Amino acid sequence: MRKNRTAKVGIIGIIFLLTIAFAAVSTTLNIDGTTSVKSNQEDFDNNVVFSDGVDVENTAPYIEDLDGQKSTTMVPTLSDNGKKITFTTDALEYKEDTIKLHYWISNKSANYDAKLNELTCTATPQGATEHEYIKVTPANVFNTKVLKAGTTTETDDTVSIKMIRSYVGNDTSDTLTYKIACSITANAEETDVDAGAAA
Repeated sequence: MRKNRTAKVGIIGIIFLLTIAFAAVSTTLNIDGTTSVKSNQEDFDNNVVFSDGVDVENTAPYIEDLDGQKSTTMVPTLSDNGKKITFTTDALEYKEDTIKLHYWISNKSANYDAKLNELTCTATPQGATEHEYIKVTPANVFNTKVLKAGTTTETDDTVSIKMIRSYVGNDTSDTLTYKIACSITANAEETDVDAGAAA
């Protein structure tokens, strides 16, 4: 019995010495590195655009005519990069005549959400005039809306063009043309991997 006890104590002692020996002989390996993150202005510029109706059905821009119907003759065009809508309307002849441009916005970026700001418009007569004859009013439904990455606005926004004064004309023409210019800005907002592209 004494031999077993001595053998056990001896084995435990050897294990203890081996543990100390292995613990005394050690080393540490380290990994050091540097990385950085950078904004991607090009991704945001190229991917926040007016919807063309291809990715999301029934979201292409259109003009609502004087009867409140989608016009088949006044059809807006969208630039190749999706950044500009161009349109020409029929002439407004009666006070209160109103035409509306309907549009949607898509955020095709997978990198950023887009915070949409106020749409601002100007109407500049292309000839001398003493009075204003039209009023351009953006509805600004999208103002302050955050459009998630990879989504299109669920509803449309509009720009209304309304004749507010009857026009007599002048010696050379019975028509006064207005150049309408509208713009909306969007600011990038950070997203994370878990946010995904859910609307």
